[in-house]
Amino acid sequence: MSYWVIGGEYQDTRFQTPAKDKALEQLGPFASYKEAHAAWASRAWATVDSCMYRFRIFKDDFDVNGDAEVAAPCDETGSHPDSPEAKAKAVA
Repeated sequence: MSYWVIGGEYQDTRFQTPAKDKALEQLGPFASYKEAHAAWASRAWATVDSCMYRFRIFKDDFDVNGDAEVAAPCDETGSHPDSPEAKAKAVA
């Protein structure tokens, strides 16, 4: 499993469309969530004064054929923050 930090400057705070003439940054792959988190923290703190920047950690899983599943943002457990597992942990 690999982890990636993806983000950059967006048009607005819905964080759906990159800012005009800007490409999103892709950092990685990182072998562990901890390494990805360190890269995320570095980029997030470097842009903390602009509300138009957002960086997220994604994971990708590869099957035996080498095909990647769709990347999804994840937390330190490797789960999507909105997954039932993550929500259950938040309630507990």
